[in-house]
Amino acid sequence: MIDLSIIIPIYNVEKYLKRCINSLLSQNLDNYEIILIDDESKDLSGEIADEYAKKYEFIKVIHQKNKGLAGARNTGLNIASGEYILFVDSDDWLIENTINKLLSEAKLYDLDIGVADFRYVDEDNLIEPNKGKPYECKTIISGEEYLTKCLEIKLPMMVWKSIYKHKFIVNNQLFFLEGFNHEDEHWMPLCYLKAKRVKNIDIVFYNYFIHTDCISKRPSDFEKNSLDLINICYLLKDKSFFINNIYLKQLFQNNIINLYLSAFYKGKLINKKYRKYINSDFFNNLYKNKYNSIRIVFFNISHLLYYYVNYVYKWIRNYKRR
Repeated sequence: MIDLSIIIPIYNVEKYLKRCINSLLSQNLDNYEIILIDDESKDLSGEIADEYAKKYEFIKVIHQKNKGLAGARNTGLNIASGEYILFVDSDDWLIENTINKLLSEAKLYDLDIGVADFRYVDEDNLIEPNKGKPYECKTIISGEEYLTKCLEIKLPMMVWKSIYKHKFIVNNQLFFLEGFNHEDEHWMPLCYLKAKRVKNIDIVFYNYFIHTDCISKRPSDFEKNSLDLINICYLLKDKSFFINNIYLKQLFQNNIINLYLSAFYKGKLINKKYRKYINSDFFNNLYKNKYNSIRIVFFNISHLLYYYVNYVYKWIRNYKRR
């Protein structure tokens, strides 16, 4: 069996793809495969992927009709043969000689999920460490315990900062929700709720690239991203009622409220045409801490009022930071 399958969705990344693939080739690894999913790119990304596949027999390329990031990841999962899975975004790249430690510890401790660290790199190659360090569990804990800690310290959940046992994903049918952005916010909590063996792996291995082409950073995509996140909140709400741990359920539901309200604000979803997505009934039967209870009061009085109260609050906070 192959030790590791590295799945890379590709869409219009000709400027960055070689850097990404070369960073994988520079790892001190044997017995692995790289799966490149060309999601109907309009530029030369597909051709670049094919060139690498001709040179290296362990690189596979799949060309498919556009299914989005989630669909490309699912395609990769369906053909992967590795014992462990690593997801890498094609505009990012890995730090040299780091995957071996990641894989070795995952295998040594028979982990379902091994969580590691990353750093930010901008277009000027300035490196900024990740300030939201992963929860440092040096012993093996359950996914529910790990999710609880993540929610307590408000850690963002990104798919690419962890290594996953392939059998764990398949046995629990943990495939990505297609047709939506913000798939990480949906997929990661479901993984943690199913995982039995989770551990922090003490290594910084991933370069997360901050640039203007990134989908999450383009103002033109804010509306779709926000509406997708709203829909994901409804799905997570349904899942939350099946969590038996009361404290985790409260944290989980409170986080859903945060996601919902942040999506409303960032997407500027104040127009009447969004009312079928944005309504006060969403908060029914959800646990709310005191802070969110106050926010919901403003929201229920007027969506417009809530938006501008937030706007003024964030402006004051940013001004004080100067």
